[in-house]
Amino acid sequence: MSRPELDKVNKLNFYQNLLKEIYSLVEENRSLLNTNNVQFLVEDHWNSKFNTELKNDLEIFLKEKLENNSSVNLLKYFIQNQPDPKLPYLNSLFDRLKNLFNTWDYKVCTNQDELIKMDRPDLIEFNQIVKQRFTIVQKQNRFMNTKKLYEVDHMSKFVASLCKKQDIFNIVDIGSGRAYISAQLSSSIFDDQFNVIALESSENNVESSMKRLNQMKNNKTPLCPLQVESKFKTITKFIQSSTQLNDIIRQNKASKQLENYALIGLHSCGNLSNSIINIYLDNRESERKLLCNVSCCYNLLREKYDIKIGDINEMDKKSCFPMSQYLNDLKYSLSYNMKIQACHCLFKCLSSVDDFKEQDNLIRWYRCVFQVIIYEFFKSKFSDDPNSTDFNVTVGKKIIGSNSVLSFVSYAKNALKKLGLNNEELNDDKINSYIEKNSIMKQRFDIYIQLKYILSTTMEYLILLDRLVYLYEVDHEEKLEHFLVKLFDPVKSPRCHALISYTK
Repeated sequence: MSRPELDKVNKLNFYQNLLKEIYSLVEENRSLLNTNNVQFLVEDHWNSKFNTELKNDLEIFLKEKLENNSSVNLLKYFIQNQPDPKLPYLNSLFDRLKNLFNTWDYKVCTNQDELIKMDRPDLIEFNQIVKQRFTIVQKQNRFMNTKKLYEVDHMSKFVASLCKKQDIFNIVDIGSGRAYISAQLSSSIFDDQFNVIALESSENNVESSMKRLNQMKNNKTPLCPLQVESKFKTITKFIQSSTQLNDIIRQNKASKQLENYALIGLHSCGNLSNSIINIYLDNRESERKLLCNVSCCYNLLREKYDIKIGDINEMDKKSCFPMSQYLNDLKYSLSYNMKIQACHCLFKCLSSVDDFKEQDNLIRWYRCVFQVIIYEFFKSKFSDDPNSTDFNVTVGKKIIGSNSVLSFVSYAKNALKKLGLNNEELNDDKINSYIEKNSIMKQRFDIYIQLKYILSTTMEYLILLDRLVYLYEVDHEEKLEHFLVKLFDPVKSPRCHALISYTK
């Protein structure tokens, strides 16, 4: 299915209508999305967070699976095109989600190859040089894990092709971390074409990045980023919407002249993605400009209409969620649990749908049952409100250790020890009684977790589309083109979307 070609007004209308549709889906399921897994038993999520029709269908689904001795695999039911007529509400919900995912892939996201077509002789030659040099660089130690290598190699080639096509040879990497991608873009892998400034707020990350690059240089690594040191500069700087980026660039260029530049970010955390968008839009000095941003850590997003936001200047408030006029008109706000949900990846689960990480889900279940013990024996230590069921207790994964078949009794004892909690009543039999008396809810908990995964994508799409709509809304002079691209394989890199914009 080809992506429809629409003019700017029709594109904006299309995206706004889709944003409204996603908003409706999210709001219809808000009570479920706004839940914390560990509270499943304590707050009786099964009976209090599902609407009646959905819960009835899920009970039927569960009953049939148990009667047939089949696994309770809602994910598998979701991807199979064999709807059970006895589950009308569930089928309707899944149909809406599948239609949304189809629309997203074919009408929202642009194929990345369309944006980097090499149709000029100089572009074709450049692409051949890069391809040849990657055969060399992929054999060397660049001090990155497999996931990061995949992301850096793929995005650096994509950004380099976009920049070359747009005749932009200066790149600013905001939130550069250990400067993996910025250093690579400055190297001879890309024929020393690009001058790169890496901006990072953490001094430790900056020091770590330079240590890594010096290791590569001392090892005489071929195509090392520091072979031409004037091409790469890293600066410790906290960036927000009010940052005068053009001044920083001038101060760190030998010519002191502001040239056309690209703004990039690989897995920009929380509000940084929104800040990068506004910095990009506010650059009115460059004749040509480019944006390529992959975001992550939606749980760190600050929100305009969150009463806990505190004092913030108007410029930086622009970069809080939401950005689009539609969601601003609604004074729309997410919860922390919903933003956490946006960080999950359905498609990674679907890649192994026959084996839904049962062991991981078992540990989730242990944590959920352990919360009941905390609530009944130690609530007063964590909450001053005797009627509250919402209190923060961090157990962590380290208590599991290397024991992949940990019993609940061992799990609970390890957790109690870590938290410094003790009660004489909690002997092995007492602890085990909690897992036994709640066993009937285990499969309902599995369904609950799987359904949240299925719905999680709507949260991420809401946040991403809010940004894309905002770009169209503020581009009054229609001098820019805007795109969403699935840059990475979501199984390899779950935060896979890149927001792209450049001068026409």
